[in-house]
Amino acid sequence: MKVYRSHFFRHLSFLLFLGFFISSNILVSQTNTTVRISAGYINNFIKLIEWPQGALQDTFKIGIVQSPEIAKWVTTTMSKNSNGIKGIPVKVDEIESLENAKDYSVLYVNIRNKYLPPELFNAIGNDPILLITEGYDVGTTMINFVIQNNRLSYEVNVLPIEIRKLVMDNKLLDNSIQTGEKEGFQKMILDMRKKLNITLDKNEEQTKKIQSLNKSIAQKEAAIRLKEKYLDSIRKNIQLQKIQSDKLRATLDSNKAEIRAKEQALSANDAEIEKQIQEINKAKKDFAQIQSKMTQTVQKLDNQKTFLTISVLVSILIAILLIIAYRSSVKQRKQAVIISRQKEEAEIQRDEIQTQHLELADKNKEITDSITYAKRIQDAMLPPLDVFYENLTKSFVFYLPKDIVAGDFYWMEKVGDKIIFAAADCTGHGVPGAIVSVICSNALNRSVREFKLTKPSEILDQTLEIVLDKFSTSEDEVKDGMDIALCTYNPKTHELEYAGANNPLWIIRKGSDKIEEYKANKQPIGKYLKHTPFVNHKTILEPGDTMYVFSDGYADQFGGELGKKFRSIHFKELLLSIQKEDMQTQKRKVEKAFFGWKGNLEQLDDICVIGYQA
Repeated sequence: MKVYRSHFFRHLSFLLFLGFFISSNILVSQTNTTVRISAGYINNFIKLIEWPQGALQDTFKIGIVQSPEIAKWVTTTMSKNSNGIKGIPVKVDEIESLENAKDYSVLYVNIRNKYLPPELFNAIGNDPILLITEGYDVGTTMINFVIQNNRLSYEVNVLPIEIRKLVMDNKLLDNSIQTGEKEGFQKMILDMRKKLNITLDKNEEQTKKIQSLNKSIAQKEAAIRLKEKYLDSIRKNIQLQKIQSDKLRATLDSNKAEIRAKEQALSANDAEIEKQIQEINKAKKDFAQIQSKMTQTVQKLDNQKTFLTISVLVSILIAILLIIAYRSSVKQRKQAVIISRQKEEAEIQRDEIQTQHLELADKNKEITDSITYAKRIQDAMLPPLDVFYENLTKSFVFYLPKDIVAGDFYWMEKVGDKIIFAAADCTGHGVPGAIVSVICSNALNRSVREFKLTKPSEILDQTLEIVLDKFSTSEDEVKDGMDIALCTYNPKTHELEYAGANNPLWIIRKGSDKIEEYKANKQPIGKYLKHTPFVNHKTILEPGDTMYVFSDGYADQFGGELGKKFRSIHFKELLLSIQKEDMQTQKRKVEKAFFGWKGNLEQLDDICVIGYQA
């Protein structure tokens, strides 16, 4: 009996083990089948979705979170597409967390990974990423695998897909689950899609408006290029007129020297004539005295034999004196004729000098008129101050050119929520500085509008390339360029980015008595021995913080009792002393301090100072 029981338990144990082994294999087989079906679905989903232009990189990346079986089968499925996805090579990564979720175009997550739907959407943000999940509640993700009637199916939520600008083929929606609850949900989705179509129509109208604006911008840029050519012609005319003016000045200087020499000769002749007149007068007096003595002698020798001899001698003497007087008179008349001719020549030269002065005045007027017209062109290049203050409400601009036109300029461009602005200082001042400022301003416009850049360091790198290319077309070596402090500010996030070429950014935090300085790259926007990429700085402006960008004209101004430079250290002290004032009051005090320091001295350079308070 015991032997029989022992055999019975052995057989029973064997049968139980056999049943467990068979059921395990069936479960594993079913699991592998589900995994393969999921991988096939994922491949089809990708084919039925269109990503926005520019969203896909060199490699189409698929992220599988902590699911090695899915990762394996998706890799196998994708490898069958020799052309990849959308013509781009495919790479499937098994990842441990959502930390780098934004690096992928497709993200797969299973409910077993214990991530909540809000965590998933927070990880991908509003980026064009297709989120595929498994086992989540209906309506909580984008595409979600579910088990319906003992088979694997999926549900689609249109709104979060289209919000991320992913375009969905209707086949994807037609093949999704169609339960009673889902039909009502799909009806709601279709209604929402109609509303989205209306929005798309509006977007299309806005796109047309944007295209029209871009066309207008292109026309304005073409007009600017024409104005640049006109400025080039003005510069050449000014150079020619300057050469002519130099020649006229040299001729005038030569004529003045000749006139001075002739005046000196006339003075010498006048002195000689005066001396000769004095000699003649003295000779006349001597002759009168001799004649008186001779009369007395003749009376005494009236009856003497020597009277004849004395008479002859007197006659000879008188003849000699008359000859001397005649020669002096002839010489005096000749000198008078010479003096008259020299005076006539001097008057002719004076008339020529007056004519040359008039010509020079006309040339100066032409040059001044040309420069004044160039100022109107440069003013059109600057952003209107009302637009500047509209974008940066609590701000001021202190802009003071040294001459009619300037090398310094301020610049602004708005891109989306970001406001890009700068204070720039081009080489020189006056007409040469203005011409360089037009070229550099146009290069900034192209970097933002044409190349779609908003990061300050990238804008300066691109601007440098454009300016160097512009100057490289000249036959002469051009060493002109620009120093600049460039900022990008987002009023919503209060994030401030900065990059600079020789000009720094100063920030005074609320309640602080120190200036926080962000240094610029020690290189210009122009020809330089060795350029390096510009450094990009980031910070957050808290309410009450104040920032300043500026050119070097303010700190370099001579003045004060000793006629010395204002210097950066005094400029910092001035800004710290006015922090409690509003920005327009700050501007007035900055202006007052400058003119008080300069006094009667000449302004040394162009000046541009921009201040903004968060």
